[in-house]
Amino acid sequence: AILGLGLMGGSLALGLRGKCAALFGIDPHLPTLELALTQHIVDYTDSDPAKLLPKADLVILSAPVPAILTLLEQLPGLTPNSCIIMDLGSTKKMIVDAMSRLPERFDPIGGHPICGKEKLSLANAERTLYYAAPFLLTPLERTSKRALSAAHQTIDALGAKATILDALEHDRILSSTSHLPFLISSALALTTPRQVLPFIGPGFRST
Repeated sequence: AILGLGLMGGSLALGLRGKCAALFGIDPHLPTLELALTQHIVDYTDSDPAKLLPKADLVILSAPVPAILTLLEQLPGLTPNSCIIMDLGSTKKMIVDAMSRLPERFDPIGGHPICGKEKLSLANAERTLYYAAPFLLTPLERTSKRALSAAHQTIDALGAKATILDALEHDRILSSTSHLPFLISSALALTTPRQVLPFIGPGFRST
């Protein structure tokens, strides 16, 4: 089950299509669910996680970090069954801490694929988005060998490359390699007047 069918969740579903017994897509945006079904990106969809999560062996939280933290709080009430929980959040310490508070029936592992692009939404999802990309894993002390194996199988199916990191070390490294570049590029874009667009070249675009 993939909670969140935006760029990352949608691309994940496309990359896993045909490699799972079944793919469940969960998203609050009904047009997104309709697109996911009509394009055969997932097998089943619903806007209510409680209707599909009890059928899932592996649940992947593909949402912004604040939404992932909220989902982790809600998870015990959404499914009574045991399952593996993985996320795709771009910061890990707060998520791993929240995962550690889940009931014992959940088997959590943190994850962060280093890929993506500036165009979001399911409409811009790509089957090969994860291919050859680093996929960082931040296991908890309670993470089982089964959960670690499931994470590696998922990453292998996507053609990504797994690396295991401590959550704090992940956040320290990614603050420089991912989050700071995002802030700088956003600031550049937001402070550049639209009338200079005809003079923009590849240097500006790549920044």
